[in-house]
Amino acid sequence: MPTFLTLHDILSALQVSKSALYQWIRDGKFPAPTKIGKTSRWNAETVNQALAKLSPPNQ
Repeated sequence: MPTFLTLHDILSALQVSKSALYQWIRDGKFPAPTKIGKTSRWNAETVNQALAKLSPPNQ
């Protein structure tokens, strides 16, 4: 079963504002949340993949 993250989880992990996060989503730099009932959640695996793309490669 997939793990889902809340908005608070994402903001705490990335240390960004809510407006910055949603700008990244609009720009296609971060995955959009999935609606589950009345709430929005991010799939943890999808978030990890997006973060791996944003991180500079280790040398």
